[in-house]
Formats: sequence, C-alpha cells, structure tokens
Amino acid sequence: MMLLKRFLVFVYILLFTFALNRLSYADENQMIKGNIDFGIKLMNEVRNHEFDNNVIFSPIGLGQSLSVLANGAVGSTLDQINLVQELNGYSESEINSFWKKTVNPKPYELDKKMFIFTRSSLWVQNGFTFNPEYMKTINSFYPGFDLTYVNFSDKYTPSAINDWAKTSTNHQVKSIVSKKDVSKDTVLYLINITYAKIAWKNEFQKDLTKKGTFYLSNGQTAKALYMKTTGDFDYYENNIFQAVKVDLANPDLEAVFFLPKGTKTLMNIYKNMNGENYFEWSSKFKKKRLMLVVPKMDLEYKTSFIPEFKSIGVGAPFDQSYADFKNMFKVSNFAFVSNELSDSFLKIDEYGVNKTPFDKNVRDVVDFNHPFVMVIVNKKTNAWLLLASIENPHPYEWFDIL
Repeated sequence: MMLLKRFLVFVYILLFTFALNRLSYADENQMIKGNIDFGIKLMNEVRNHEFDNNVIFSPIGLGQSLSVLANGAVGSTLDQINLVQELNGYSESEINSFWKKTVNPKPYELDKKMFIFTRSSLWVQNGFTFNPEYMKTINSFYPGFDLTYVNFSDKYTPSAINDWAKTSTNHQVKSIVSKKDVSKDTVLYLINITYAKIAWKNEFQKDLTKKGTFYLSNGQTAKALYMKTTGDFDYYENNIFQAVKVDLANPDLEAVFFLPKGTKTLMNIYKNMNGENYFEWSSKFKKKRLMLVVPKMDLEYKTSFIPEFKSIGVGAPFDQSYADFKNMFKVSNFAFVSNELSDSFLKIDEYGVNKTPFDKNVRDVVDFNHPFVMVIVNKKTNAWLLLASIENPHPYEWFDIL
C-alpha cells in the first residue's frame, strides 16, 4: 500500500511539473510575436546604415542562438537576451520548450528543388569546459545546434568550420569563413546559416519570364528578370502596402510579400510592422484573382550582427567586461562571444510542383518592380523562418539579361 501511495505521489508530481512547463497556445503566440518584434528591431537597426542593400536573416534562427547563450548566462547577460526577445517572464524550461517546437532541426526539402533551413553553432576555444548540465540542456532542446571545441590559433580551424557548414547543410553551403575571420584572440564564435531555395506549390511558367526594370530606392534603376503567374491568392492591402501570400511546395510554408503603395517605402512598412500587427493583418487576407510579377533572385547576405545586437539592447554577451556565462562553463572567466557570423541565402526561380495555366485576362496585377519585404512563414505557427528586405533583386549580374 505504501509503495502504491509513493508511486501515485510521484505520478502527480510528474504531471504537475509537465503542466507547469507546457506552454498554452496563447503563450506560444506571444513568444512568436516577440520574436517577430526582435526581427523587426534588428532589421531597422541594420537598415540605418545599409539602407540601399538587401538584408536577409532568420529571426527564429538568431533568436534560438541567443537563447542557447541564455541557458549559460546569469545576471544582466541573461536579462538582456530575454528582454530583447520579449521572453522575460517565462521560465527557462518554457523558453527551451518553445524553441524545440518552433525550430525544425531538419531542412524542408523537395527533390533537390527546395531546401530551406536554419542551422547554428557555437565554437569554443580549447581550455573552456562546458558544464555537463548545460550540454545536456542544449542537446535535448536544441537538436540542430552544435557545440564544438576548437583551437582558434590553429590554421586549420576555418576549414573545420567550413566542413561543418558543408555537412550540416547537405553541401548547399560550401564555405562561410576564411583565415581572416578567426584569430588567437577569438573566444566564442556564434554562427548562423540560413538557406532558402524556394520551390512553389504552383509554378511560374519559364516562357513568361522576361527582362524588365527595377526601380531602386535611390531613384536609379536596375535590371531584373521578372516571372509571371496568375491564380487565386490570399491578398490584403491597407494605405501603406499590398500583401500577397504564395504557397510553397511544402504545405507548412508560405512566402508573404509586402509591397509599398504609391510613395510609401520600406521604412513605412517597418514602422508599422510588429508581431501584434502581423497576426492581425494575417487574419484579414482574402482570396483574390491576381497576376503576380516577381523578380528572380539569387542573393546572399553575410554579416556580423554584434554592433546591431548592442544597439538594440543585448550587448553584454559580446563584451568581455560584462559577459557572465557562469552556467555555461565550469570556469567562465573571460568567456564572451567575441565573434558572430550570420550568412543567409535566398534563391527564387520559376520551379513549382504543379503546372498552372496562365490567365492573360486577369486585370489585377501586383508588380514587385520596386523594393519590397519578403517573409517565409510557418503557416501553423506564424513563425518567421526568413525575413528579407529586397532593395535590388539583381545586384551582382548573376545572370545575363539580353
């Protein structure tokens, strides 16, 4: 009888603990909204000094990476990471559970035509030793995140990092660092790779792709190759932008395009965009018969976000004088994230799973012939896998326009 009572008490405690750590649907939505807010803050900060450049990154990829750091942080280092993502008020276990559910460790793939993923890693100088409990937590809740010891003074370390990039991305990404990107002074190196090779649910017919003009923010023009398609799309507009949702080949994903109206600009869109508004806008889309004119793209955006992280309020992890990773290492003296790299790729062409006839009689046209915003969204959660500001879809002459 005593054994039965003890067993029932154990089961009760287990169920109670599970209930405490289980996030409600409302909590998950709120955390997604916080991550969208984080992405918009970061985008605005980058655009302060890269106004005319394409900017591409993964809000959930970078957010997850910061939360991996948070698991080993204490004091203001921890507070800043959680505050910038609006995760303050949630327990560590709730945050970890959220990321495990939100970030898919496996890529979204389709017959080598679609490959969408975000992968991250933390590279640590030999001499630091991870706390076993920290490693256990990361391995349990962040299965796509890699923790690796290296000697940054070793000339072969860049090759080791590039080998990780190749292996973890199924050879889609060949190289992300060179010898100049690491030094003997490197302590912790945080890396995020986001790769989006798009395949649509419905194709854009190749024979309809034509050259055209793209109107840049600075008043100049650029070349572009424009794809065309027609169909019934989810559509929404207000006095600032037109927005269209386009289904990808994977039924869980969609691309959402935001095109400024009239004299409005990307700045006007971002000024009004946040997690709360996105959820509201998303509920207002209605089916509409449209012709879409979208430029082909093959873009890469590579940068370190450390200056921008500091500007939006999360500077402590990247400052040797303030970083406190007491829970990450057995001895954490002088541990800080000295280097951070984000490398993001966006590739868009005509390929789609289903062949669709082109209806030349469609009168309502949405022509993406000037700067626009593109988001790749998980339809089930509204999480943003990728956020892109497209200022010039054809900056590097990557294809010939006759």
